[in-house]
Amino acid sequence: MIPRHFIPIRNYASSYGKSIKTLQMSKCHDKKKGRKDRFIEHNGITYVDIHYPYSKEHYELIQEAKELYYNLMDIYPNLHSLAVDFSKEFGCDKQAAYERLIRFSFRNDSKKVVEVFKILLDRSKGDI
Repeated sequence: MIPRHFIPIRNYASSYGKSIKTLQMSKCHDKKKGRKDRFIEHNGITYVDIHYPYSKEHYELIQEAKELYYNLMDIYPNLHSLAVDFSKEFGCDKQAAYERLIRFSFRNDSKKVVEVFKILLDRSKGDI
């Protein structure tokens, strides 16, 4: 049985504008690395996770980070003040934190970003 979040590779390619060759190459790279979470072979048909190029878990972490970000933006007066607190908890300089938040890039270190956002949200709820 194929999980519901997997679709045939041809359908994915036509829906998301990716070439089948690119997807097949990713499948080969995943196979070399021993990764089995993005592609499934069943009855001679290759299926791809709809969350590609991420795994479902990573995709869900990114979505959680986005939700927490919006909640924090409702609490903080501006992005700069959020970046200052984020940089202290995340362990980076203020400019790097500000650029990460303004670019809305939560893909890298998404688990740590979610943890920091939760800490900041808990702290801000305590201040109210």
